[in-house]
Amino acid sequence: MLNHPLAMRVRGPARLTWPLFRRRQHDAVTEDSLDRAEGVRRSRWGPYVRLLRRTKGLR
Repeated sequence: MLNHPLAMRVRGPARLTWPLFRRRQHDAVTEDSLDRAEGVRRSRWGPYVRLLRRTKGLR
């Protein structure tokens, strides 16, 4: 089993953007990468992540 621990200190604008936007996108991309590395079927993104990806043009 693979894992990806993340430890960071957010400052400035990241105090707002990280919890609202970036964290969920990071989690979704990381889960996809780890699933592919393990040869497991990709997990389904939640509605909020799909919305964020559509608004940023990332599909």
